[in-house]
Amino acid sequence: MIRCAEPREVAIQWQSRRFYPDLYGGLEVQGWELARVWRQLGRHVSVITENYPDGPFRMDTLPDGIPCLRISPVRRAWPWSSLPWLRTLHWARFQRRLAQPHQVVIASYPECVIASRLACPRRPVINNCVAVSAALAAAGVVPRPGGPQQALERLAPVLADRVTVTSRMVKRQLLDLVNLPPGKIHVLPNGVDFDRSSRARPDGDLLELRSRGFFVPIYIGRLSVEKGVDLALRAVARMAHRARTRFIIVGEGPHEPALRRLARQLDLTRNVVFLGKLDHPEGRLAAADALVLPSRYESFGIVLLEAMAAGVPTLTWRTDYPRAPVACSEIIVEGRTGLCADAFDIDDLARKLDFLAERPDLRRRFGQAGRAHCRNNYSWVARATGFLNLIQTGEPISQTCPVSR
Repeated sequence: MIRCAEPREVAIQWQSRRFYPDLYGGLEVQGWELARVWRQLGRHVSVITENYPDGPFRMDTLPDGIPCLRISPVRRAWPWSSLPWLRTLHWARFQRRLAQPHQVVIASYPECVIASRLACPRRPVINNCVAVSAALAAAGVVPRPGGPQQALERLAPVLADRVTVTSRMVKRQLLDLVNLPPGKIHVLPNGVDFDRSSRARPDGDLLELRSRGFFVPIYIGRLSVEKGVDLALRAVARMAHRARTRFIIVGEGPHEPALRRLARQLDLTRNVVFLGKLDHPEGRLAAADALVLPSRYESFGIVLLEAMAAGVPTLTWRTDYPRAPVACSEIIVEGRTGLCADAFDIDDLARKLDFLAERPDLRRRFGQAGRAHCRNNYSWVARATGFLNLIQTGEPISQTCPVSR
């Protein structure tokens, strides 16, 4: 069991391939928000990340006084570095540089977990597992991992003292991959900066569209295959209210050219607006009629929390594991804070969009209920406290850190 003598002596080392200011996705946002909360709670926090391309390593001090060791990407360090075990050895070289008494490592990637065990065998390690690549491959969104990578994924949770996941779906995936005691895996949902999302000023251009009678759903996120934006485009094309719909897409990624071509092929050039990546999309989200999250794979979906905090109803797929590995319906309350379509059923998604387009009063009720649900159940303080409880007692959940329903 992970246990430290005194709460104030707990030192946490967060390890991830990317970190602030590269808030690339949910994992990066999670790490940054948790580190800030732990510092505010008086804990010593340090970070090791692999995003320094200009040399072997560099020490930084991040906002809130968080020390960060940035190491070179493994491809710069060694030849044949695509081999997973060499990435692990590369991480192990730097593990001791930020070592502190009573330190607990929280590592999100298999090579980080195993490197921690190689470099400092006595330090407690929590494997913060956010996704299982074998499950991503089964969903058809990434190539199937090779044998060495699969071996790392299987070994890391075995070597870790505890494993944390953001959803019950990821817990099921992990148990399908590795024979672990179920009690070793703990579900700790993500949080949201409620004040920032709830106080965002709605974008005037989108409000003007709505005032003219347009239905304005929005997608915010990376434009990649696993995010399923192509499925949402096909659904918009099948809507009865298509002519009065303006689908806003915020984000960038490798799938953007294909999505733009698809929009033209579906004759949606007047119905879809690509805004690109925005540093502060909160205003657009606050002004939208609904958030659509059509992912083919989603281990959590922080943007759903941001939408609920902004008072915006949500529309996503209903979890149907293993056929539909999306955890979104664990977060929203179907029929109260938003709607769920049958997994990957484009016609049903189109019907749900039409249903929301026809019912502004229902959208308003969904938004109000979602804001209350988010405020009462999801915060970064709750998640950070959950980790501290896990470190102190072996049980992560307290009254302030509910498991998502």
